[in-house]
Amino acid sequence: MTRLLPQSVQRIAIVLAALLLILVAVQSAAVRLVRIEALPTLSVTLFDDARTVLLRSGIAEPMLTTRERLPATTLATARVAHHADPLDPLPFVVAGLTERDGARALALFEQSVRRDPRLSAGRLHLIRAALQNGRFDQGIAMLAQTVSLRPDQAPTLIPALLLARAAPEGDAIVMRAMRRDALLRDKAAIYLASAPDPDRLLPRLAAFGLSPGARVTVIAQLARSNRFTDAYRLWRGTEPGAGAEPFDPELRGIKASAPFGWTLASDSNLNAYFGDDAGHLTAEMFGQVRTTVVTQLVLLPPGRYQLIAAAQSLSPPLTGGAFDWSIACAGTNTGVVSDLATLRFPAASDGPQQRATTVVVPPACPAQTLTLTGAPGDSGRSFKMRFTLVRVRPA
Repeated sequence: MTRLLPQSVQRIAIVLAALLLILVAVQSAAVRLVRIEALPTLSVTLFDDARTVLLRSGIAEPMLTTRERLPATTLATARVAHHADPLDPLPFVVAGLTERDGARALALFEQSVRRDPRLSAGRLHLIRAALQNGRFDQGIAMLAQTVSLRPDQAPTLIPALLLARAAPEGDAIVMRAMRRDALLRDKAAIYLASAPDPDRLLPRLAAFGLSPGARVTVIAQLARSNRFTDAYRLWRGTEPGAGAEPFDPELRGIKASAPFGWTLASDSNLNAYFGDDAGHLTAEMFGQVRTTVVTQLVLLPPGRYQLIAAAQSLSPPLTGGAFDWSIACAGTNTGVVSDLATLRFPAASDGPQQRATTVVVPPACPAQTLTLTGAPGDSGRSFKMRFTLVRVRPA
């Protein structure tokens, strides 16, 4: 035992020396990009980690994902935080956001991602920096991967992707990625549906193909943004026709997405459904509140039209009660009369009814809402009607 003891001690000493060398190597690599300087203005204890140091200065990870630049004075805090924990990626993000040199900022963000690829702030800023510095393949590949893992970050990333198209080589790489990656294409189309699109990129993305869910979302957002013609082109694949009648004018419930197909209301004041015994729309009103039955968006150029509709009462009440077809301007155009025409069908009438009225569409009314509404009767009794036709034709 007396001979083995010195050898054991020697081996332990060799292992400890090796561990010390590894620790020194790791620390020297970590400080290669961010120099460590002790600052008397920020006290650090042995128990503080990098996140604690940054929080004391009001810097938290969530805020870094939305910031594009930090004051140069923040670099001092990043150095102290790095000194507290050389392996933490967050100080590199802070340092990168203070850096005005694009290549150096890119290197700092790369150091952050190498330490923790899961850090959102590091990945977001590395993607932006890569695209801004012309490293399109790297930036777009990481962007597509991030959108796949975190779809909620797409609204933050897509603008940077679109800016990369300004460079000729960037445009080719971006469009190649859009053609190849369906999820990235969907997210970019959804973003462009509610953002300026001067280059008309959205139609190109739609030509590549959108998922059914993304297509519905894009059409709805375009309509909400008053981009009605763009919404209609994507919905039907053709230009709006002058004086075109509503989709499914015989109210048979042909499947079509909103807003250019019929949207059937769900309300406790009525029971409405397509496909009755005659294959049309039936609505039964039993509430005491005026209630929408169906609605559809139509695009009629300025001009004079006839609104024509047909219906049949199935169970007329003793008094009152009616269903009204109305057409009104969609959107929020100041100075335009919203309600353009109303066509009433009293529920107390026997037999089939066909009625017509004139509609004048003013110039500042690019889209119109065609709506069927139920108005309760005086007796409080329910009433039912079948609707077989509604058309809008040039007068």
